[in-house]
Amino acid sequence: MSITATNAVGNGSSTTVTLTIIPNIPIISYSGATGTTGNAQSSRTISPTTLDTRGGGVTSCQSSPALPAGLTFDHTTCVISGSPTTAQSATTYTITATNSAGTSSSTTLSIAVSAITPTLSYTASTGNIHSARTITPTINAGGSTVSNCTASLPAGLSIAPTTCIISGTPTA
Repeated sequence: MSITATNAVGNGSSTTVTLTIIPNIPIISYSGATGTTGNAQSSRTISPTTLDTRGGGVTSCQSSPALPAGLTFDHTTCVISGSPTTAQSATTYTITATNSAGTSSSTTLSIAVSAITPTLSYTASTGNIHSARTITPTINAGGSTVSNCTASLPAGLSIAPTTCIISGTPTA
């Protein structure tokens, strides 16, 4: 582009200037940027509340560290979705959006995944009163561990406190 400056008597000079217009730094934010929680195995979608690119599209979004197992990250929209598979305490993630000019900005997001309520099932077991028993359950605890199993059982049988395995020889 050429720029000319002229004075009152008509004398002037010109120069050439080259301008390069690059997109502004993208701006990204999430609402509830701290304490975003959910149960393991429940479906989640966490979308940015602001993804302002001001004339330049986002070409990549990154998370550091990697998101919890079961969650996926859309690298062009910065949307987090999926079903976390294991419980975890609150962890801070840095989400970075980069535009076509290579400029970027970051925000932080805290994700905590609480354990699901364990589900427990047993396959029926029969036998005579004096035979030893071991009955192993199927437990789904969403990646966390069972901390306590209790039951009212016939005399001679007991339940393991963290595996819920019933064992022993019934006496009545």
